Amino acid sequence: YLPKLVLYGLQGPIKVNGADYNGIMPAWGQLTDEQLADVLNYVLNAWDNSANLPADFSPYTPEEINAARGLNLSADQIHQERQSLGLE
Repeated sequence: YLPKLVLYGLQGPIKVNGADYNGIMPAWGQLTDEQLADVLNYVLNAWDNSANLPADFSPYTPEEINAARGLNLSADQIHQERQSLGLE
């Protein structure tokens, strides 16, 4: 989900830590696969976020970002995927 989120953006209502948001998160597809993998891995490990990662988590690779890049999804589709994952 996260590689697709940064590549295609997000549009639609979400709730984060009890706060409601309904805006548009822009896509960041102009960054390289390596840059996007680095950003995701940083965010997932900074600010004590790593404590919430599954034990079998492995960092994102540029190849994983590249595989998601060719899906040509819309921000609405990413919102639907977010909902299907049980994320608000």
